Parts: sequence; C-alpha cells; structure tokens
Amino acid sequence: MSLASAELAKISLNCAVTMKISFANQLSAVCAKFPNADARAILKAIGRDRRIGHEYLKLGLGFGGPCFPRDNRLFQYTAESVGIAAPLARATDQVNDNVNMRLLATVLSRTRDGSPVGVLGLAYKPFTSVIDCSPGVWLCQSLAERGHPVFAHDYQAGEVASSIFTNGRVTVCETPADVLQKDCSAFAITCPWPGYKDVFRSVAARGIPRGSVVIDPWSVLDQVPTALDKVRHVTGLD
Repeated sequence: MSLASAELAKISLNCAVTMKISFANQLSAVCAKFPNADARAILKAIGRDRRIGHEYLKLGLGFGGPCFPRDNRLFQYTAESVGIAAPLARATDQVNDNVNMRLLATVLSRTRDGSPVGVLGLAYKPFTSVIDCSPGVWLCQSLAERGHPVFAHDYQAGEVASSIFTNGRVTVCETPADVLQKDCSAFAITCPWPGYKDVFRSVAARGIPRGSVVIDPWSVLDQVPTALDKVRHVTGLD
C-alpha cells in the first residue's frame, strides 16, 4: 500500500465508523416521533444482517474524542482539496451535532428555569480522562450559559474538565454520590461509566429529590429498580 493509500485508509476507516454511529442516532431521532417505534429493537434487527453487524450500531450519544471528529473533518478537507464533495462525511458531522442539541432539549424540557442539573460523565468515553468533543462537557457549558447551576462528576476527567469551567456555574464534585445530594431537578448520564449503575443502587440514591428525572441515553440504569422508584427514568432523547 502506498503512503497516500495508507493515510486515506486510516481516516476513511474512522469515517465509516462515525457514519454508522450517526445512522443509529438518525434512526433514534425518527423513532422519537413515532410512539410505538423502538429504535433499539430496530437496530438489533438491522445488526443481525452480516453485511452490517452490531458493532457501533447502538443508541447513546454522539461520537467525540481526538480521532473520530478530526478524521471525519480531515476526510472532508482532503476530498474537497482535490475537487470532490464529501456529503456523507459532512452529514455525519451534522447528525452528531444534532445529537447534542437533542440532549440539551431533553434536559431543558424536564427542568425548571434556573434549577440545578447533575451531569454524570465528562470524558468522551469510559476509562479515559480525555474530554475532546465530550457531550458531557458541552452539556455543562450549554446549561451554565442558560443560567442553570451544574454539578458534574467523572471518574478520571474531573480535574481536566474543571480547568475549562470558568464561569462559576459548573461545580465538579469528588464523587457521583455528591452530585445526587445537590437537589437537582434532572440528572444526565453522559458517559456510560459502569460505576454509575452502582451509585444509583447505593444509599446515596435515596438523596435524589422525588420527582427528579434521570436522563440515561446509554441505558446505564437498565434493571436498576431501586434507583428508579421515585424518579422518572428517560432513556431516549427528544
């Protein structure tokens, strides 16, 4: 393989994966408008086709990190530099941006003006401290801009995220249990750390105000009934 082919293969691979992620999220947006449509069941059926497969064909939030967004944009730039349009890659980015906006709309529609919101997960994926293009960080900043106090947590990315929250409205807590004690009207799980399932099973979950909403796009809390006996559990986005 030539050097040019190797470079294009690398960025094209990530473009193909991100298109798959955005396809799942596009389907999610359509299904949200049909009361009896189950995007998870549909994706499970689609993934059984061996030409497609189940990898990255799951509901959650958009892609982030240092590689996927960069390589998708680099593919667009590379194509356009030789006079070729890259509409699939461009649409993949647009769908990804739309997922963030849907997340924000889902949170705002379930909170009172100016009420505190808890955000659990600041890394772009579990088991890293990287916050590049993180949905959790973006949500914290967007809520703070709209006047909401935000209490956030991440198992590894809290310190690095704290350095970019400069408006005083976002507080990064030491533990997820601390977030649950902050009288929030809504909690959003924006990174599927396994530990969040445990904290919602723990005694700390008793401190969640009755009537609060837990927005759980990754379905982290599936089959955690003790956490959901006095709150609304929302797995889909508006």
